[in-house]
Amino acid sequence: MDVYITDSFHGVAFCLIYKKNFVVITVDNGRNSRMKDLMDKVGLSDRFFHGSDNIDFGMLLNTPIDYVSVYKNLGRESSWEFLRKNLNSVR
Repeated sequence: MDVYITDSFHGVAFCLIYKKNFVVITVDNGRNSRMKDLMDKVGLSDRFFHGSDNIDFGMLLNTPIDYVSVYKNLGRESSWEFLRKNLNSVR
């Protein structure tokens, strides 16, 4: 199984969109709050590391991300559900 390593907010966003197994390794420079907030919101704070942290890549390789839970944490519903709910309310 592949693990993507990113240090950017956009890298995190693309991994979430495409449901990739990933880890964030970043420099502790105080500029990562929105990335950290997103990781916390989706329940993946255990995959957010600073460069000086010890990282168990074996665990990360053997523990795929539960994207059902991630998307539930995001409050994201399917496009069809959104359309059905919103089009039915318009009359």
